[in-house]
Amino acid sequence: MELLVSLVRDLVLLHLGATAVLLVVFTAVVACQGGAGLLRARAGRRAPAPVPTRQAAATSVRDWTIDLREPVAVDAGPLLSKTS
Repeated sequence: MELLVSLVRDLVLLHLGATAVLLVVFTAVVACQGGAGLLRARAGRRAPAPVPTRQAAATSVRDWTIDLREPVAVDAGPLLSKTS
């Protein structure tokens, strides 16, 4: 009986120790992420926002298609064809 009580007590102490270690690791990760977020926020305030540029209508990705229905040799011609 004394061995069982000792085993249960050791398991409880092991559980508490593991929980404490996980809590310390979790707190450290949250602190590092918070610090990194603050650094990104400060850097974002200093850097000017990028200005979006418009693409010409002919350079849109939606204007082009790749026909995969038939295998095409590289020498046969262009792989991309302009959609109408």
